[in-house]
Amino acid sequence: MASAKLASNSSSLTMLFNLYMQGQISEPVWKRMMRLMDSKKATKNERMALARYVRDVMEETGAASLNMPRVNELGDMLTHVRHS
Repeated sequence: MASAKLASNSSSLTMLFNLYMQGQISEPVWKRMMRLMDSKKATKNERMALARYVRDVMEETGAASLNMPRVNELGDMLTHVRHS
């Protein structure tokens, strides 16, 4: 399978979507990530930070290491990060 190599100005979400379409991100991980992206608990900047984080994990360690939190865990995580 070809790896997704995009121009450096491509968004993290675009890259992740390409990886998903290539089968490098599993359906369960993708669905959980999309639930987090759709959550009203996260701001636009936090969503983009999550996308960049997932992209970095994919580049450094591959899809096998992806473990997305549940939506109900997102509020606790964001509260901790916002007050750090």
